Amino acid sequence: MDLSPEGMKEVLTIANRLKEEGVCFGIAFTSLLKRTIKTLEIVLNEYSCNNVEVVHSWELNERHWGALQKVEIAKVRSMYGAEQIAQWRNDFYAKPPKQETTDLRSDGLGPSYKDIPYIPNGESLHDLSLRVIPYLKSKIMPLVAKDENALVISHRHVLRVIMRYLKNVSVDNMNMIDIEIGDVRIFTLNELAEIVEEKEIKRVI
Repeated sequence: MDLSPEGMKEVLTIANRLKEEGVCFGIAFTSLLKRTIKTLEIVLNEYSCNNVEVVHSWELNERHWGALQKVEIAKVRSMYGAEQIAQWRNDFYAKPPKQETTDLRSDGLGPSYKDIPYIPNGESLHDLSLRVIPYLKSKIMPLVAKDENALVISHRHVLRVIMRYLKNVSVDNMNMIDIEIGDVRIFTLNELAEIVEEKEIKRVI
């Protein structure tokens, strides 16, 4: 799914607000999905950044919703109810139903996926953490420890599990960790990878 024209406008607004905050970065991480790649392109163009290293990683792809993948939320709500949806969103170990391999809604995977070890199918937040957090710890945090400013453009639930890890929040309190689409968090960490400052930039509605 690509960015809508409204989404592109929101990204431009966020990019300008980041510039106003004086935020600079030398490396940017994003997923293999179109909307994050396009978001990053818009941000870098707005910054006139030509020397920012860009890293695309499948580990930063959005949580896979199994059989619910690409199904409109209104239909999911009518099928399962709001309580079940809330459980899938906030219960760290709750898994949505798996997608059948013969399902015609199965994603068409391009060549960038050929080397990944597995294709997620119906992930819990725990499953998502098992691919996101090791990547964060091995690829991103070492750069931050060297005082490199890293930009991460990813998806809502990926960012939620990253925030949970950085804030050291119990898995029982995932309902307390959220980030709206279009919002930005700026974290300043100390040498122990502890948050010393957090700033929130809300999207303009």
